[in-house]
Amino acid sequence: MVQHQIDDFAAEGFRVLAMAMQTLPNEPKEFTSEEIESNLRFLGLAALFDPPRPMIEAAVSEARSAGIRVIMMTGDHELTAEAIAKRIGIITSPEHVLVSGYELSRLSDSKLQEILKKPEIVFARTTPEQKLRIVKALKSKGETVAVTGDGVNDAPALMEAEVGIAMGIGGTDVARESADMVLLDSNFISMVEGVKLGRGMFDNLRKFVYYVFTHNWAELMTFVAFVLLQVPLPLLVVQVLLVAIDLGMDVLPSLALVMEPPEPNVMRKPPRRAGSRLIDPAILVKALYVGIVISIGALFWAFRTWKSAGWSFGQITVNDPQIYARGTAIVMAGIITGQLGNLFSARSSSESAFRMSPLRNKWLLIGILSLTDWVFLYSIAPLVLLVEELRKVVRRRL
Repeated sequence: MVQHQIDDFAAEGFRVLAMAMQTLPNEPKEFTSEEIESNLRFLGLAALFDPPRPMIEAAVSEARSAGIRVIMMTGDHELTAEAIAKRIGIITSPEHVLVSGYELSRLSDSKLQEILKKPEIVFARTTPEQKLRIVKALKSKGETVAVTGDGVNDAPALMEAEVGIAMGIGGTDVARESADMVLLDSNFISMVEGVKLGRGMFDNLRKFVYYVFTHNWAELMTFVAFVLLQVPLPLLVVQVLLVAIDLGMDVLPSLALVMEPPEPNVMRKPPRRAGSRLIDPAILVKALYVGIVISIGALFWAFRTWKSAGWSFGQITVNDPQIYARGTAIVMAGIITGQLGNLFSARSSSESAFRMSPLRNKWLLIGILSLTDWVFLYSIAPLVLLVEELRKVVRRRL
């Protein structure tokens, strides 16, 4: 009857404490634990319920969509662990695997490896040694393992994992010293949010690298055209100094890409492979392709300008030096404006730029000149004209 009630409480997610007593004789002696814990009179059960944090089920679901397996390892009763796992979404199908510490102690390493292939696993009544064994088994499969814990007994597993995460609220000093990081609010949701921000930052750094390399490829293509097509040098030697200015104009836009919020689908992508690099052939090829597009557009208009002065292909000089300088200025301005379009396109690797609001990243608009800035800059021209004409009027009257 008592065991049946314990199972009922555990199946509902309660942690159950049994209370009992016995009356010891008033003899002046020390009693052993065996003497105290024998012949007890059962008093009753206490069922304790620790409700899951709000939104934990959504966080577990988001972790799954990101390709993160969530495995429960707990010292709780099997039925309690199973009920909690179902409530928070770790268990979603009847084909899940529930392994007790006793069953785990009798499993061979090969059989444990077979169990770890299952998508939904709960280990209950596990010992610290068994937690460490599970972590080592996962690592031997090539998995990147993160472990959470708060007790002294969790220290071995925290140290063995690639990422040991100690709980900041109620966690022991031993656990915090054994971990790689401390979760201040002890909330699983914060861990999932950390993964989201980490993925977003990695993506943003790749966007930064791509954006800068695109600019460099575009400028390099103008010199390639000079060598291969035997055309006038599209960039004057003096304008090489402007490259530094141009790069300076790229600093704020490229930094704005680093501040881009994570893309909406960042948690629906599979995890990156171990050893993934910021700069890889795909990034360089993409930057080359866009850089060629920008340079072709800039060179096309420069060639059109030079042809107005009688230039044609096969001539390495332009007779009119002013027209030549105008063409080189067009090339430089074309590369700068081409990067402006590239800036908006580089905000996402898959989503359409037309579906992304510029207001989503306030730094994006700060990094480029706004329409108001252009109006102000062009207002300087009539201002200078009016001031100078006013000076002439005053001088004529003197």
